[in-house]
Amino acid sequence: MIYPNKKYIEKLTGCNIIALKETPSTNDLAKKAAQNGAPDGTTYIAKIQTGGHGRGDKHFFCYDGGVYLSVIIRNSLLPAELITSAAAAAVCRAIRAATCAPVSIKWINDLYLFDKKVCGILALRAGDAYVVGIGINVKETIFPDDLRRTAAAICSDTDLNYLAADIINRLRLAVNESAESIIKYCTDNSYTIGKEITYEKNDKTFVGMADKLFPDGTLGVKLSDGNYDVLNSGEISVKTVKKS
Repeated sequence: MIYPNKKYIEKLTGCNIIALKETPSTNDLAKKAAQNGAPDGTTYIAKIQTGGHGRGDKHFFCYDGGVYLSVIIRNSLLPAELITSAAAAAVCRAIRAATCAPVSIKWINDLYLFDKKVCGILALRAGDAYVVGIGINVKETIFPDDLRRTAAAICSDTDLNYLAADIINRLRLAVNESAESIIKYCTDNSYTIGKEITYEKNDKTFVGMADKLFPDGTLGVKLSDGNYDVLNSGEISVKTVKKS
């Protein structure tokens, strides 16, 4: 079966699917469509993105064998600050169901397989809607030299059309779960909580232990100097245990 297969994914989701062989960014297309009134669930899926980007316009590596899609969300019971967490929960559930890979959620918008990133999520406001962009490294590939130590693929032969459809369905359900349910799932399946992290804030570097998620999705950190901090966004580095 070709990927992305518009008719097949539409049959599984009931959503309007725009399937593309190649595009610079599905998020850019979805954002424009949302601003022009595209309905809830409208999804742009590309086999290849030539200009995929994450937070802060960081380049996102794409290849033939990944899942790259952006979903327009209009119907959500969750507050804006929990949309990314809901998306992370939805993608984590879908990957685990389809591949059995033990992925976990690195606060706030990445999924890790063991100690390497396999998925990035970028949620944006677009008028009165949200656009949730998701990129997953599924099939085995050779990563560029600068990513080999930090990125990985799930290395699964799972059907990409089915995985994409399941993500869309689970995302649309997750954004209508209770905040408590989303926070519990993200806590129970966290890559971050209980580990030492470092981060930059106000031009200073902080080191501490990731403590817990608060009801609004913020991350509590027990700092090494005895103080306590709460993060609502930003990049963190998680200390990993080196294998002998």
